[in-house]
Amino acid sequence: MLIYTLVALFSNGGKAVCVILLVLQISSSGGTFPVQVTPPFFQFINPYLPFTYAISLLRETVGGMIWSVVNMDVLILFLFFMITFFIGFFLKNRLLQKTAAFRRKLAQSRMTEHE
Repeated sequence: MLIYTLVALFSNGGKAVCVILLVLQISSSGGTFPVQVTPPFFQFINPYLPFTYAISLLRETVGGMIWSVVNMDVLILFLFFMITFFIGFFLKNRLLQKTAAFRRKLAQSRMTEHE
């Protein structure tokens, strides 16, 4: 939902933000190696990224479930979903109206065309 919303709101700019977000999530989620051995920046952004909770949820299914952890991870992932849904729902029309002239000129410039 996060990726869809970013691309729907910002088109190619949203795709670029998604790639950056993906790189940050892979490095700071603790999926490849423990978060404690990452630089302080990644330790700081760890709790603010959804992939952290998806990795935690996956670990619970593999190592035995502690239901309080499962419930918290599902709740946080649901909150990420709802926040991005409402941002996309309420901002899409406003943002598309404000950027219509820019998108029209960008299309006329043919800089973003694919051959």
